[in-house]
Amino acid sequence: MIRAKTSATLAGRGSFSFNGVFSQDPQARPGTGSSVADLLLGLPNRIQTGTRATAREQQQNLYWYFQDDWQVNSRLTLNLGVRYELTQPFIELDNRMANFILEPEDALFGQLILAGDDRMPRSLLNTDMNNIAPRFGFAFRVIEGLVIRGGYGVFYGQDEGTGVNRRMTNNPPFFGFGGIALPSDQLNPSSTIPLSSSLPPRPDPVAPQDFVLNPSSTARLRSWFQTLDMPTIQQWNFSIQKQLPGNIMWEVNYVGNSGRNLYASYEGNQPTPGPGSPNNRRPHGQYTRARIFRTEPWATSSYHGVSTRLEKRFSGGLSFLTAFTHGRSLDTASNLGNCDACGPSGDYGGIQDSRNLEANRGPSNHNIPNRFVFSGVYSLPFSEGPLKHVLGGWDLSGIVTFSDGIPFTPALNFDNANTGTTSRPDRVRDGTLSNPTIDRYFDVDAFVFPERYTFGNSGRNILYGPGTNMVNFALHRNFPLALSETSKIEFRFEAFNFFNRPHFGLPGLSIGNRNAGVIGGTAQDNRQLQFGLKLLF
Repeated sequence: MIRAKTSATLAGRGSFSFNGVFSQDPQARPGTGSSVADLLLGLPNRIQTGTRATAREQQQNLYWYFQDDWQVNSRLTLNLGVRYELTQPFIELDNRMANFILEPEDALFGQLILAGDDRMPRSLLNTDMNNIAPRFGFAFRVIEGLVIRGGYGVFYGQDEGTGVNRRMTNNPPFFGFGGIALPSDQLNPSSTIPLSSSLPPRPDPVAPQDFVLNPSSTARLRSWFQTLDMPTIQQWNFSIQKQLPGNIMWEVNYVGNSGRNLYASYEGNQPTPGPGSPNNRRPHGQYTRARIFRTEPWATSSYHGVSTRLEKRFSGGLSFLTAFTHGRSLDTASNLGNCDACGPSGDYGGIQDSRNLEANRGPSNHNIPNRFVFSGVYSLPFSEGPLKHVLGGWDLSGIVTFSDGIPFTPALNFDNANTGTTSRPDRVRDGTLSNPTIDRYFDVDAFVFPERYTFGNSGRNILYGPGTNMVNFALHRNFPLALSETSKIEFRFEAFNFFNRPHFGLPGLSIGNRNAGVIGGTAQDNRQLQFGLKLLF
């Protein structure tokens, strides 16, 4: 049984956002406008009031499994198993949760249903009862020193990645009641509330049994798919291991997986592109003018990768492990939290068009195509002779890493489609440069503003950031003390990023801003040196 208590301020103080849309030249918007100018004019492009979130949730899970290792003969071993998982939805102990129904075929469509309503389970979600997970593996010794291994399994996830902001406990009247979420139309000052004016007052709280959703309210709602389908991952692997002379083992691997029913969020009340405030054009406006965090198991993923590994077990004063991996991970959403990007909040991998979720397919946020790592320990071979007292007993260890960078997604610096979500540019050519610099890391001119009130054709995670070239090492030695037979002082010298290579972060991604394509900082620390003494007794 899992219990969780939530107490979070989230955006408890509210926020005003300024992005320069009201100081832009309406006839030449790219490259014009200033966020500071909009601030001085007192014209925010987005206003969000905050609320404190509190909840007491409880979940009960039951798991059964059977597993057996079967040694068929002296060369073949099989590993067989099956697992059944029953993961039940969370309930709120005081029924302080609600779900906005968005399934068109449901008789409750367009209604905010509170926990305790006898028309739905207390959790407001149905339980998935079909989570059977078979497992299979084998190891086959072809000849002495050569082994082939493989396996396949089905695994089920849960919803641990669900942020507080997306849970059904964050629906009114328990959270956000009377709040404001006002996106402007990105053009007309009349579509926002100037700083010189006061915000509408919040209404007094009401008892849950007396609450009726006001269609004109703009406090964001949460909607969950009504069956808690568990995320399903299929994994498989195949490897060849060969024992080499010198206590060295060489391994070649293929690894793959496929994910289905992965939970992710999108804007469930997104209007079609066009003029006017998004709140006035939302498709479910007859029920609510608010934005809707829609969470459902719509996302998919896949990974295929090959790797090779060379490992030497410690002998002769030396051990090392070196590995190279080449792979590709694709998905339609890399994490449940991607839908803060349903609005232009800075996560430019967000979903542009909620009616075309498959268009979000691209490299995963964590996809690194190539990665090489070497690590090792070497005991200096001076145990005898005149150098014994100076160089003897020292151990040298280190890690060398070379890898590609992570992908990123250019986006526009304002909501061009005027849908209240991320807007991307049109991509007219590749966008990569043969000799990128920190002042121009990608071809900014390859991305142009699309026609007003349209989505751009540029995809998600189409470019890659700077890679990693890192060397860390440590030098250490134990000095015996006369206090006892086991007492000693350990001296350590450690160097991180020893060659002091800058590891740059991602460039500015917002097309239309002056820093687009410009890298403004590093993603990892510069060189660090440290010394240490440890007394052991």
